[in-house]
Amino acid sequence: MELIEANGQIKDDGTFAIDEDKKDIFIKAMNELSQTEVEPKFTKMKIIITENIQISANDIGALMPFVGFIEITEEE
Repeated sequence: MELIEANGQIKDDGTFAIDEDKKDIFIKAMNELSQTEVEPKFTKMKIIITENIQISANDIGALMPFVGFIEITEEE
């Protein structure tokens, strides 16, 4: 957003236009930004799995990097 605001205008409908004389600067900055590697910091959530859980195996697979699933047995 900062690059757009610095090099063009954001319209009321959410679209934007880059000034003709700043297109090269904008494209170079966007290319540099797209090459930036980031590693977000987060803490895994813990979710207790029960017999009544209603989530697909695909959903569980997609959540694995972000969620730690905990299975509690009847003894616990």
